[in-house]
Amino acid sequence: MKDADLWSLGDPYLAAGIAALRGGLLAESVAALSQAAASNPESGTAHYLLGEAYRATGLADAAAVAYAEAVRRDPDLAPAWNALGRSLLTRGETAKASAAFQRALTIDPRLAEARNNLGALQLKTGELEEAERSFRRALEDNPGLAAAQANLGLLLKRRGDLSGAEAAYRAALAIDPLNMDARFNLAVLLADGGRLEAARLELQSLLTADPGDTDAAGLLRAIDRPRGAGAEARRAN
Repeated sequence: MKDADLWSLGDPYLAAGIAALRGGLLAESVAALSQAAASNPESGTAHYLLGEAYRATGLADAAAVAYAEAVRRDPDLAPAWNALGRSLLTRGETAKASAAFQRALTIDPRLAEARNNLGALQLKTGELEEAERSFRRALEDNPGLAAAQANLGLLLKRRGDLSGAEAAYRAALAIDPLNMDARFNLAVLLADGGRLEAARLELQSLLTADPGDTDAAGLLRAIDRPRGAGAEARRAN
């Protein structure tokens, strides 16, 4: 939400909703942003941010409705198109998701989050060259985008470039140590390469952060068995 401070100017409900969302006060953010959207229904920004609050709360269907309303109210709001594409991709609507990401990038060619999401879609559909271009361009536009580094690692592993994949995962974690998918995928790569102690340390770190991570717990159990066992890398970021 890099433009959020500008968006909130002159609208106390938006300002309160943004502050609550940043502070992790999800119910309060939904309440304030719902009021912002109700008091100014023509504001695409209000509907977009309400969608983000719904998404953070786990209300994916409500988020999808809010994103669609956001782009209807403001067809030039690139972050809302990106969010709509992300929602559509989660629902398996890849063609519509691709169109939404492309629309976001037409409006703002340097929106790295949309470029990364487009790359994740391309990776999912097997368009590896296009996906690599998308991830690398996203990192050119925003070198601090950990998700793009992690996704690049997934792509490089799929191509068999294991050292490149490890470097990408570690770069993602240097940016964001809490990127759980990057850490899990690094652990998978290490385990597959026989570096079991290093993999175990990564998995223990994951389980310290989230004791309910069943993927990490399952792989740790597999490593602790005599012969170990492989695991599939997790989804793209």
